[in-house]
Amino acid sequence: GELFELPGGTVQIAAGVDYRKENYKFNGDARAAAARPVIIAAPFDDGNALLGVSRDIKAAYAEVLIPVFEGFELTAAGRIDDYEGFGSTTNPKVSFKYRPADWLMFRGSYNTGFRAPTFNQIFNGRTEALYTGRGFADPETCSTPLAPSPTTPGCAVVANVNIINGGQPDLGPETSDQASLGVVFEPSNDFSASIDWWMVNRSGTIQVLTIDQLLTNYDAVSERFIRDSAGTLLAIENTWVNAGKTKTQGLEITLRGRMDALGGEFRAGLDGTYLLQKKEKVVPTAA
Repeated sequence: GELFELPGGTVQIAAGVDYRKENYKFNGDARAAAARPVIIAAPFDDGNALLGVSRDIKAAYAEVLIPVFEGFELTAAGRIDDYEGFGSTTNPKVSFKYRPADWLMFRGSYNTGFRAPTFNQIFNGRTEALYTGRGFADPETCSTPLAPSPTTPGCAVVANVNIINGGQPDLGPETSDQASLGVVFEPSNDFSASIDWWMVNRSGTIQVLTIDQLLTNYDAVSERFIRDSAGTLLAIENTWVNAGKTKTQGLEITLRGRMDALGGEFRAGLDGTYLLQKKEKVVPTAA
C-alpha cells in the first residue's frame, strides 16, 4: 500500500511472511538384495536411501519503492530467513532507476544471497570404493603428489587407497553478493539498446572437489586423508564440502528494433554476454 508523498510521487510498501516445510524421502531399490546390480551412485543405489528428513523454513520480507524526485526511483528490500539446522540469515537489496531524459535511463542494484544445501548433499549415505584413477603420491611426505617418483623419498605411488563419497552432515550454506550497473538508450519507439555490467561473488561454494584439488590443497584439507596409527594413507574422504570462492563479472548487451514494411511489422533483437572475469579459489572453508 501507500505510505506518504514525496516530490517524485508516492512512497509504496509491500511486506509479507512465509512459512514452508520441506520433506524428503527415498526408499532406494525395492528389489531383493540378490537381484540388485552394484553400481555406485546410480539413481536406485540403496546408499542414498533416506527414511525421511524434513526442515522448517520461516521468512519475513519487505520492499519499499521511493520516488525521490521526478525521474529517480529508489527501491530498498530485505528478507530474513530462518532455516532449521542452519540458523537465520538476513539479505538486503537496493536498486535505482534514473531517467534524466525520455530517451535515457541509468539503473543499478546490489544484493546478497543465501543458499542452503539440499537434503541429498547433507544426508546421503556414504559409499567407499577402491581408487582406480591416475597414480599419486602421499601429500604428507611428497611436495609434488601429482608427479610421483619411485626414486624420490616419500614420493612413491600410494596403493590400495579407498575413496569415500556421499553426504556431509556438517555442510554449511553458500552465500553470495551481486551487483549490476547499466544504461538504456531509447531514441525512438522503433529502437532501443542497453548495456549492463554485472558481478556475482560466491563464498563457501557447495561442491565435490576432484582428487587433484584435494591433493593440491592438502594443507587445508588434511583431515580428509584418513590414516592408520602408523600414518599410512587408507582412504580419502571426497564428500560434499563448502570450498573456496568464485568471482564472476561480465557485460550484457541488448538491441531491439522494429519497422513497418510490406504491410506488416518487422521486429529484430540481439542479446549478447561478454565474460570479463571468472575466478575460482578452491580453499575449503568448512568440514
